[in-house]
Amino acid sequence: MTYITDWVKKEEAPQSFPKEFPEYSDITRILLWVRGLKDQNAIDEFFNPDYSSDLHNPLLLKDAPEAVSRIFEALAKNQKIVVYGDYDSDGVCGATILTEALKIIGFPKANLGIYLPDREKEGYGLKVGPVEEFIKEKYNLIITVDCGTTSHEAIDLAKRNGIDTVVIDHHRVIGEPPRCAAFVNAHQEGDGYPFKDLCGAAVAFKIVCALFQESKAKCGIPVFPYIDYAGKRESHMGCLVAPEGQEKWLLDLAAIATITDMMPLLGENRTIVKYGLFVLAQTRRVGLKALMDVAGVKPVIEEESLITNINPFTVGFVLGPRINAAGRMDHANSAFSLLNTKNYDEALSLAKQIDNSNRERQELVFNITRELEERFSDKNESYVIFEGDKSWPIGVVGIVAGRIVEKYHRPAFIYQIKNDGTCAGSIRTIKGFNVVRALESVKDILVNFGGHPQAGGFTVSGDRVEEMKKRIETLAKETLSEEDFVKRLEYDAELNFEDLSWQTHDEIQKFQPFGEGNREPVFLLKNVKILSVDVFSKSNRNNSRNSGGSGNGKKHLRIFVDIGGTRRKAMGFGIGDKGKDLKPGDSLDILFNFAIDEWNGTRDLMLKLVDFRLTE
Repeated sequence: MTYITDWVKKEEAPQSFPKEFPEYSDITRILLWVRGLKDQNAIDEFFNPDYSSDLHNPLLLKDAPEAVSRIFEALAKNQKIVVYGDYDSDGVCGATILTEALKIIGFPKANLGIYLPDREKEGYGLKVGPVEEFIKEKYNLIITVDCGTTSHEAIDLAKRNGIDTVVIDHHRVIGEPPRCAAFVNAHQEGDGYPFKDLCGAAVAFKIVCALFQESKAKCGIPVFPYIDYAGKRESHMGCLVAPEGQEKWLLDLAAIATITDMMPLLGENRTIVKYGLFVLAQTRRVGLKALMDVAGVKPVIEEESLITNINPFTVGFVLGPRINAAGRMDHANSAFSLLNTKNYDEALSLAKQIDNSNRERQELVFNITRELEERFSDKNESYVIFEGDKSWPIGVVGIVAGRIVEKYHRPAFIYQIKNDGTCAGSIRTIKGFNVVRALESVKDILVNFGGHPQAGGFTVSGDRVEEMKKRIETLAKETLSEEDFVKRLEYDAELNFEDLSWQTHDEIQKFQPFGEGNREPVFLLKNVKILSVDVFSKSNRNNSRNSGGSGNGKKHLRIFVDIGGTRRKAMGFGIGDKGKDLKPGDSLDILFNFAIDEWNGTRDLMLKLVDFRLTE
């Protein structure tokens, strides 16, 4: 079964649309329309995210008042809290946000614990084993971040032993909600929060905003930020007032989590990311400073415009993979320590350790992907790629699944076979095949599961994995049509040669930050003549210093083309094999993004190739 790639132009704006917004250029109007920005309020909010007006009241989240109340009850009663985060970037950032906030409002360090599970040994979610330890250590309250929605057994065990649980999560609710003191998840039934696409750390950030607001109402005594770190404390009824605007210094972590968890950069997320990137560029966290030093990232900011060179690509492909590598290759505790240390030497050591883990992760992903490609082929008639192996670490199977979906355009279930025969894996999918529905269809044989419509995870016993594979394949055959196996590359508009200008580039930059839900604009340019062609590759080690994921052994394409008499460079990353037969004089139709080529102090426009084909 060979999938077909088709180029599809996004919906065109009606003729009346330009008349409604004559102040914008043709390019800007096209990009507004295809992003669904069709009225002045939506356009203003998109172009001018405002921290003071665009963030919703956190108490609109169902059970948020109960969560805040239970946390302050623990503070008033001198109870012990343990924050239980997931092992990925979202969970680690969310756990850091929450623990830092709890210290700010007055929780003594002796009453505050942190637990991040071992991905390999414990897997996803709150488990019975750690809860048994929390019972022994006499904790009174568990707060989960980026997990807990499906952790019924562990939460029930905690409740029977006098421990309350507050679940802060964003994963889809499959079946019954957890029976806990407070369940804060915008996807649950009856939740009226206006924006549903917050990541786990962003939900934690919203709860922190509510905690800080409540600290002012309960305490009324302002204190200097972080004074408890200096060993000083002024308190009233055991509570400290969070300084005005203190939560903004947590936005760097909320932005990192939002980007790395691939949440849509629209609505409230756009505001969080815009301000969060600005905070990241001037972060107070020595751990993030050390990580940027190791990764070769040098922040530049413009104070007045809130513009920085740190963008979603920097986070998603440079910093984020390194933070995630800790939990994938070793233990997420090293990432948590990096984000929380106050000592630069310690931070630098941890950053180098995480950087090495990321290099190992890149090599593993490349080797496993190559092994899978040898097992599989375009001619395989399976609707789903469902493969596992004892040698495939659970920490990287999700990345591999994504690579396989990208290449074969089919849902991928990739798993590790553990020593006891249990299979634990990750899922990535294509449009038309919902992961949550797929998991629900086989939940009767699963040990553990969870996820989103586009991605998820599962654990199944070894004696049931073949049954799962057959049932998933049957579901895919019932669900997917031939049309679903057509890989559609959408583009925003067709340009003429004269449109390739700095003016057009600058118009496009107004739509930053780009990411999920607001992809970097893709344009079509026809009949481009090739002047020269070069296919090349870089080694993992040489290519991985400034990239979290491109050191994968792929070949790249560098061509120079004639654009209306102007010689321009076009780069195609990872598509060198497709260009091996190109030669000077060939004419191409290309899909591309605008980019900048900086070399020896000069800046020139460059085309970043998305796809190409010979002009017919």
